[in-house]
Amino acid sequence: MKTTKKQIYIVEDNEIYAKQLEFIIKNELDRNCVISIISNGKDLYKKISDSKIPDVIIMDHFLNEKEEFLGFDILLNLKNRYPNILMILHSSQEDIDLAINVVKSNKCLYIAKGKEGFDRITKALFLFFESASKNLEHS
Repeated sequence: MKTTKKQIYIVEDNEIYAKQLEFIIKNELDRNCVISIISNGKDLYKKISDSKIPDVIIMDHFLNEKEEFLGFDILLNLKNRYPNILMILHSSQEDIDLAINVVKSNKCLYIAKGKEGFDRITKALFLFFESASKNLEHS
């Protein structure tokens, strides 16, 4: 049985951090993943089309000063259009209200940046892909 490669978009303006996250995901998951690093929301919207919908988007909340919208706003917009994408807001933001709003939205996960954040992201991806493969087996 041929398995399709999982598409993961990392939306992060810090290139070093994005590459570190990419490295960890590729090494921690025993999965065939294609990871694209995107530096801003505008390029994310360009990349997503009906024929190139990723399985997962991991997005920073504050991308840069030029960004028109915050990461959470972009994820909410995309989740309404593409409900099957796993959305992860990954931020160093210490604002508890942001984390609460993300959880209340029930549209995406909030995972704080840092060493534990890397571990939590790989665990969330593993669980998401496991669940998806079990759903395919039963359909």
